[in-house]
Amino acid sequence: MREWLKKVRTEAGLSQQETAKRLNLTRQYYSLIEAGERQNPLNLLLAKKISNLFGISLEQIAEYDVILE
Repeated sequence: MREWLKKVRTEAGLSQQETAKRLNLTRQYYSLIEAGERQNPLNLLLAKKISNLFGISLEQIAEYDVILE
C-alpha cells in the first residue's frame, strides 16, 4: 500500500477521482496504484506527473517508492 501517496493526495484535498483526472488516468487504475497493486515500481513518467501535481520532488518520491526509467 502506498500510504504516502494517499497522504499527499488527502493533504491536497483531492479525491481519487480528481487525482486520476489530473494524472490522465481512470479512477479505478489510480486506486490500484495507490493500493500498490499496479505500477510497481512507479515508472518515471508517472512519478513526474505526481511530482508536478503535488509539488514534491522526484527525490522525495524516490524515498517512498522505487522509480524505473
